[in-house]
Amino acid sequence: GLLAFEHRHQPPFDAAPERFLLDTCVWGRARTGWEAAGHDVVWSGCWSQDPGGEEILAQAHRTERVLVTRDKDFGELAIIRGAATPRHI
Repeated sequence: GLLAFEHRHQPPFDAAPERFLLDTCVWGRARTGWEAAGHDVVWSGCWSQDPGGEEILAQAHRTERVLVTRDKDFGELAIIRGAATPRHI
């Protein structure tokens, strides 16, 4: 699950390289381990301002990244309101 995945701060060893967008609620230093494993990772905490959930979802979709978040509001945006949905972890 997400907690075990995030706790290790790196993806499973057999994972193929992937493109990730980490939401600000995911620890930014998790990025280091994932990049060391060959993944392309963007952490939204590095952006000058938080654009909000709708824009983060749209950005993940536009850039074809897997969105990694702990924020349950993304479920509402993606499912109930029908916002564009990239893959989520």
